[in-house]
Amino acid sequence: MFDAAIDDSDGRRRLAGGYSPPVIPEAVTDADLEVLATRLERAELTGLPTPPLHEACSLRDAYRIQRELARRRRARGSTRVGWKVGATSTASQRFLGTDGPMLGPLFDDMRVRSGGSCQVVRMIDPRIEIELAFRIGPVPPAPDALAAAFEIVDSRIVAEGSDVRNAAADLGRACRFVLGSWTGADQVPDPQTLAGTLVCDGSVVASGVATTVLGDPRRSVAWLASMLDELGESLDPGDIVLSGSFIPPFPVEAGQTFDGVIEAPLGSVSVQFVEGE
Repeated sequence: MFDAAIDDSDGRRRLAGGYSPPVIPEAVTDADLEVLATRLERAELTGLPTPPLHEACSLRDAYRIQRELARRRRARGSTRVGWKVGATSTASQRFLGTDGPMLGPLFDDMRVRSGGSCQVVRMIDPRIEIELAFRIGPVPPAPDALAAAFEIVDSRIVAEGSDVRNAAADLGRACRFVLGSWTGADQVPDPQTLAGTLVCDGSVVASGVATTVLGDPRRSVAWLASMLDELGESLDPGDIVLSGSFIPPFPVEAGQTFDGVIEAPLGSVSVQFVEGE
């Protein structure tokens, strides 16, 4: 298995500074992509959304923008600690107009400890997902541990519809993540049989099963390893992989507390949302 073989929101704020979509020629240059990366970076840092990519941008261009954003984050002192896989359900792929998954990088400053608080002050349209996390072992792409996880996704791009290119350029919509305790992979022989539940302020608000994730979350890891190789990146020992959501993204607000439970032996994960600065 590990061979490397809805409704969108308009966001909570108006477009920053009244930006209009940039005029991009049909032949998209590195300079054009720098402009788009700068707009996305500004949106992330300020919490003010930016318009969608120009129609001339391809999915390959979107990943080039993602790589530039990742380079800038590293230059600001962040360390990449893993990857997320998105668009892993039929519904999410239909929503994004794609027939396969997408990916994005995870950084150390995106991580929130389980039981801790997550600020929403500069988020635009934050939503929470319950997922199965894998930790890559000494021989990638095979994992050596699994954990229950939350991913908090956010869309820095505001558009009438949704497009996988916008999502991919936008770091795959990665924003924050929360991990439960690691369980050895040998203790979870068949991850596709797992189910998860999302609880908000003591009430169950969503539930789902692992088979929603490409039929088996392990397929996300295999797809990721293959796609990273194609993009000139790599899946490394110790990397965290968020494999895809069991449920549709659920909107969050300051003041809410969420618990996520993936059945034994994985256990739970929790986070409280606060307004922040």
